[in-house]
Parts: sequence; C-alpha cells; structure tokens
Amino acid sequence: MAIDYDDIINTTHICILKREKNSERLYVELIELKFPFEGLMAELKLMVINNKDVFEMERFVTNGSLSCLLGKFDYCFYLNEAWRYGIEKYNAIDYNAYLAATNEIASKIQIANGSERLKAIEKAKENYCTMRKQWFCNHLKLRRTAYMLAVAYEAYIKDPEILAFSHRRKGWTSPSFKLGDDFAISYPSNFGFGLR
Repeated sequence: MAIDYDDIINTTHICILKREKNSERLYVELIELKFPFEGLMAELKLMVINNKDVFEMERFVTNGSLSCLLGKFDYCFYLNEAWRYGIEKYNAIDYNAYLAATNEIASKIQIANGSERLKAIEKAKENYCTMRKQWFCNHLKLRRTAYMLAVAYEAYIKDPEILAFSHRRKGWTSPSFKLGDDFAISYPSNFGFGLR
C-alpha cells in the first residue's frame, strides 16, 4: 500500500533533511510525532462516554498534564482556509454563554403538553452538551498535533545534524535553514492563503 505523504507530513510525522554524522551525506527522513500524554487523551475521550460535563473535562485538562495543549501555537489548522492568526490561547467555555444557549434551545421548543415540553428541553440540553464535549475533544486533538510539531521544531532547531524540517506554521512563513557557511534554503509558504 502506498503512503500518502500529504496525509501524514505535519500531521502524524515530520519530514527532516539531515546530515549524516561525520559525513557530508544528506538524507530525508520521516519521523513519527510522539505525544507523551496519550493515556490522558484516552481518559478524556472516556469522559464523553461516561456523561461527564464539558466543565469537568475542562478542569481535567486545565489542572493536569494536558494543560500543555491550551497555549498559543503558530500552526495552521486548515490549509484550505484563511489562517485565522494561528491557534490562540484556549479560553474556557463561558458558563453563562452555555446557559444562554441551552435556554435559547428551550425557548424554541413549542410543544403543547408541559411534561413533553420539559422532556424535549432536557433532550435538547443533553444534545447540546454532547456536541460541546465532542467539539472540545476534537479541538484538543488538533491542538495535540500543533503541540507535537512545536516541540519537534524546538528540538530540531537545536540539532546541528538537522538542516531543515517540514512545518505547518501559519500565513506567510519563510523559515530559513543554513546548509553550509555560504548556502541557505528557505521554504516560503502561505498556509491558510490569506484573510477572510
């Protein structure tokens, strides 16, 4: 089976140009990205199934090792959309906005029978809560990729054997890599091709 490099580079793997130690030989290598807290991500996914609310999930992330995913990242989520200024620092879900949304859902339900109306309201709130939890997990999954790439960039910049690496930084980014005393390469990119 052929590998689709478009699907894995800067998603599950990073591509590097490396100089062989004590040699002038250069080679390209795909390195799998590793996330040190996979067990905690699996635990978070179980919270969706086990009917934990999104606020409990946020506390789990904020107060533990997964808080590394809540920072700001220079990463383009979607290559076919405007880059939206990278990934901003995560802001917790506003409880008042959550209540307003569930009340808005409730006000739109027009069922004559009072008990049926209450059941419909509760069902609408439950659906909304499930949607928010799924969104939160999916959002953290994207942040996980951004975090792994940021950690890799930092390590590879310090490694003298790594001459260049793939990236998914936002907007007009042109990382420059020095290949020798008088030769450098640059990969101009416009991931997220402009503003909306």
